[in-house]
Amino acid sequence: MEPKISIIIPTYNVEKYLEKTINSVIKQTIGFENLELIIVDDNSSDNTQKIIETYSKKYDNIVPIYRNENSGGPGIPRNIGMKKVTSEFIMFLDGDDTYKSDVCETVYETIKSKDLDFVWFRVQSDDNIVFGNHIVLDNLETKKGIFKYTPKKIRHDEEFLNIMMSGECVWDKIFKKEFLIKNNIEFEDCLSEDIYFMSLVFTKSVKWVLLNNYIGYNYLIRENSIIHSSSKKNVEMTLKAINLTYEYLKKENDSLINYGLHNLTGIVRYNLNCKMKLSEQKEILQKYNDLFKAYKLNIRSPNLSLGTNIGFNILIKVFSSNYIIAIVL
Repeated sequence: MEPKISIIIPTYNVEKYLEKTINSVIKQTIGFENLELIIVDDNSSDNTQKIIETYSKKYDNIVPIYRNENSGGPGIPRNIGMKKVTSEFIMFLDGDDTYKSDVCETVYETIKSKDLDFVWFRVQSDDNIVFGNHIVLDNLETKKGIFKYTPKKIRHDEEFLNIMMSGECVWDKIFKKEFLIKNNIEFEDCLSEDIYFMSLVFTKSVKWVLLNNYIGYNYLIRENSIIHSSSKKNVEMTLKAINLTYEYLKKENDSLINYGLHNLTGIVRYNLNCKMKLSEQKEILQKYNDLFKAYKLNIRSPNLSLGTNIGFNILIKVFSSNYIIAIVL
C-alpha cells in the first residue's frame, strides 16, 4: 500500500531527542501504517544510528539511510531523502523536534481535498512562543482561521513579502511532491537552507493554504544546535543561503529581495559575536559586503521587537560601510 505522506528526518548527534521525535510520528492519528518515515543520518558520532537501526528493524515503513561523511547541515540529507520518497506528499521534521498527534491527518486532508501545492501551519517553541509575525498573519482575511492563497489574493508585494518572512521554514508545511519536482525545488548545501528553498516555493506556487489557528509542530530551542552554533564556517554557510536567495529574487522579483536579507539580523545576533579572529570577520564582511549594502533600513523582521529591529538595522548598515566600527559595536 502506497503511503499517504513521506516524512523526512535529517539527523546528526541527536541521541537525547530522537526517540521522542520518532514516537511523535508513530503515534499520529492518521495511522503510522499510512506514513513513510525516511531518516537520513549525517554520519553521527553518538548513538543516533543505533536508535535508527532499532526502530527500522521494528517497522517496515521506516527507511534508514546512513551517510559516510558529514555535510555540515540538513540540506544534503533532506535532498537524499526526497529522492527516496514513494508517496504523493512530503513533510520535514528535525531530529530534536516533535509533531502534534493529529498534524499529519489535518494537513493531509487539507492538501488532498483542495489540490494545493503546500499547506502551512503554525509552530510553537518549548518556551510557548508561536512562530510568525502575528500582526501580519492575524490580519490576513481568513475564514475559520484558514487563509487560501492564489496570485490574485495578495494585494501588493509588501504584503506578500511580510507573509514570506513569516513562513521561511520547511518543517511547518506539507508539500505536494509533484510541485517540487516540476519546479526543480531542492535544498542547497548551506545553512539556513530553508530560506532559499522557500523563496522558490513561494514564488512558484499558485495555490496554498495557511492554517492560521492550528499549531502542529513543537520546536525545541537547543543552544548547541547548528543554528545556534557560532563559527566561521557556519557564518559563511548561512550567508551563502542568504546570498543565493538574494540573487534569485533580484532576478525573479526584486521587490521581494528583503525576504532573504532580513536574516542578516541573525548573522549579527548569533554569529559575528563568536570567537573569530578580527581577520576572519573582516574576510567574511568583505566577501558579502554587497548583501549588507543591499539591506534596507526599513526592513521589519518578524522575529524582533520594533526597538531591537531598529538597532540591528542601523548596525547592519554600519557593517556595509565600516566593518571595524561594526565589529567593535
